[in-house]
Amino acid sequence: MTFVSRQSIVFSLCLTGALLGCGSDAKERTFIRNQIAALTTSTSETIDLSQVGSSSWSQLCILTPYSTNETAKSILGFEWDAENKTNIHSNDSITVLVFASDDEVEHYVAYPRKDGDFSLIEPSCLSRDRAKFVPERNDGSVRFVVAN
Repeated sequence: MTFVSRQSIVFSLCLTGALLGCGSDAKERTFIRNQIAALTTSTSETIDLSQVGSSSWSQLCILTPYSTNETAKSILGFEWDAENKTNIHSNDSITVLVFASDDEVEHYVAYPRKDGDFSLIEPSCLSRDRAKFVPERNDGSVRFVVAN
């Protein structure tokens, strides 16, 4: 095997790994979005998002429509490129649910407001054990408030 062909193989493997990594992030977001959707459409009185995603996140933060990177930094307490990772800065039909720990985003999901609106949650960040919500249904729409 020549040096050039070894380089080509190594490059191909690295590229494949990078592409699979990107794909797995998208699959993970879809999986989490589906978990949330299943919870929000259930007949349960409380939606417990502490059960969503990995066990590594410690707080759930909510970015509301038209949030910028500056807004994300203010809410999260650290820099995160919300504008390039999502279209929250120009979209009022989603909220971005950010599952974070310390100064790192573990998971994030752009969640359609038509499927359940998290945009009125106060405060913007909740500890994992407080990431429980009560759905308020009105004329076919659902919005969430923090459970007591």
